[in-house]
Order: sequence, then structure tokens, then C-alpha cells
Amino acid sequence: MKYRKTIFITFFLILVAFSAGHFLNSDDITVSYKEHYVVTDTASVHKIILSRGNDTIILTRSINNWHLSNGLKVRPYAMFMFFKTIKNLRMKSPVPESKIKGVIDSINSNSTAVGIYTQNKLICKYKVGSVSVGKTGTYMLAADEEKPLIMHIPGFSADLNSFFVVDQRAWKDKTIFHFLPNQIKKIEVKTNIPEPDSFMIENVEGKFTIHSNQLGEESEKSIQRYVSYFQNIKYLGISNIDKFTIKDLCEDAPFYTAKITDIEGVTTVLNTYRKRVAKTKNDTLLTDEIWDFNLLYGKMNNSDDLLEIKYIDLDPIIKPASYFYKATQEKK
Repeated sequence: MKYRKTIFITFFLILVAFSAGHFLNSDDITVSYKEHYVVTDTASVHKIILSRGNDTIILTRSINNWHLSNGLKVRPYAMFMFFKTIKNLRMKSPVPESKIKGVIDSINSNSTAVGIYTQNKLICKYKVGSVSVGKTGTYMLAADEEKPLIMHIPGFSADLNSFFVVDQRAWKDKTIFHFLPNQIKKIEVKTNIPEPDSFMIENVEGKFTIHSNQLGEESEKSIQRYVSYFQNIKYLGISNIDKFTIKDLCEDAPFYTAKITDIEGVTTVLNTYRKRVAKTKNDTLLTDEIWDFNLLYGKMNNSDDLLEIKYIDLDPIIKPASYFYKATQEKK
């Protein structure tokens, strides 16, 4: 009886020791995954780099917006969902020991690398792999860690890769310009049709002044009104014409160019080109080609995308220099 009691006590102590070790180990894993994957202070994030294969996108924060590396703005909702993801990531479970090698091989061959920075200091670096067996979460492997984890967002059962897409089209905002007057440092405009014309409006200590080849009394109201037009101007979509046609198109002088420099020194440049349309038998024009009076083509910054923009959306900012003067005459 005493012998059986001793065995029982010994077994109990072993069980307690095992359970304690298990829970301590779980706590270590919990602390580790939070350090490597979870970002609670998303307001401090300054830069995000996502890479998959040969493709990389870089998202950078400015005071008012997030931008892609070519200067195009990022959709606010896309950033909202990304931050919600990295803030709410939770560990579903460790990967079973017998599956670790296979999961690591899979992650190394097919995954998205994620780098999250705050003021150019790397705070999180990990790889996002495929959906786990049983679809309970998504495999992830933190840098300098040997064991992958199955990560998920409580209440969300889909593949987390949808929040780490390495495709600019998933991030781009359709906004061309969205500046309040007090966010603008300088506006530079050049038009080539019907004749070359250009001007610059500059914010000097809160007052906008114009520089151009016009003489006369400036209309302060016209200048203030014009500056207020650079809000919520969007493009319609991205043209699907081939790159050779785009190259030929962009060899022409732009129809209209606007360069906006904000108070941080960040510039946004839009070059627009008239869109040709085929002449029909009902057209009475003598030329073999006519112009689309509803749509313009546009290119922003260094982007390869050719945008389609409604004339009506750009019309308020396509103005000649004479618009800003009460009485004008050409400078001699």
C-alpha cells in the first residue's frame, strides 16, 4: 500500500512538473510571438516593406498620407486594414515538431517578406506563408527564429496573405490631388494647348502670390479660389493600352502639367495628354483624327501607369495665367 502511494505521489509530482514546464514554455512562446509579430503602437510606424519573389513595394508615411515609392498615395482604407492586422495578430498554435521542416521549406520557397520600421528602425521582420493545414491560420516565420507559428486574427478565418499583397494596384489611391490650401507650398502649372502658358503660385508665410508672364493687378480672390480647387481630384481608372502606344503618346509635349509641392517638400506631378479617338463617317472635321472631349490620359510622378481622367474633374484647375489678373497684358 505504501509502495503504491509512493508511486502515485511520484507520478503526481512528475505531472505537476510537466504541466508547469508546459505553461512556462507557452508563456515564453506568447511573449516571443508578440515581440516578433504584433505592433500595438501603429502610429509610430514610419515605413513598411513587402517583398515576394522579385517584386517589392515600399510604403512610406508623410504627415498626412502614406505613399508608394513612386510618390502615388496609398488608399487610407488599405492602411487601416493593414494596421488592424498587425495589431490583432495572435498565435493559434506552434507548428507541430513533425511538420516544422516541411513548413519552413514551404515558407522559404513561397512567402511574403514583411519589414516594419519606425523612424527607419526595423521593429518587425517576418515571412507570411500559406494557409495552415486545416485552415486554422496562416504559417509565419519571424527573422532569426527557428520555429514557425500558426497565426490568425480571432474571428477571421481567411488567409492573412490578403493583407500583405505585393501589388501596387491593391494599395493605390485613385486620388490625384487632395490638398487643403494650408498644406500647399507651391503650385507650378504649364499648358501647351492652345498655346504655351505657365505660372507659379507660391505660399509665402500664409499668403499666396503668383508669378507669370502677365502684367496687371492680381486678383487675390481668384488665386485663393484656385488654390482651394486641389481637393478630392481623382482619376477614373488605369488604361489598358499597350506600352508601345503609351511610349508614343508620352513623346508629345503634355497638354497640361501641374506640380504641387506640399509644406513637407513632397512633390506630386501630373502630366496629361489628349486622347485621340477614331474619326467616324458622321464627323465633319477635315482632320483624320479628333480628340476625346470627355477623357484625358495622365501620368503621375514616375509611375508607369497611364491614367484615364475625366475632363470635368480637371477643368477647375486648368486655367491660363490671365485668369488670376483683373487686367492683363503680355510682358514685353
